[in-house]
Amino acid sequence: FSIQGENGWVDEFLRFEVNPEGDLFVADFDGENWRKMGEGVETRGMTISGNNKWMYYFKNGTLVREKIS
Repeated sequence: FSIQGENGWVDEFLRFEVNPEGDLFVADFDGENWRKMGEGVETRGMTISGNNKWMYYFKNGTLVREKIS
């Protein structure tokens, strides 16, 4: 899976990609289990995971994941 957009690592376990439309996708370290985290996120916004346990946002061009609960 590759959406040909901005990509990188959240941490040693998760990678991310942002497509040209600003949709954020996160996957396991091996590139499996891609999931769409938000639309129009780009590198300015934030989103909360579907299970309400994680918040994802960009800080200085790096995607950060913080546990909420």
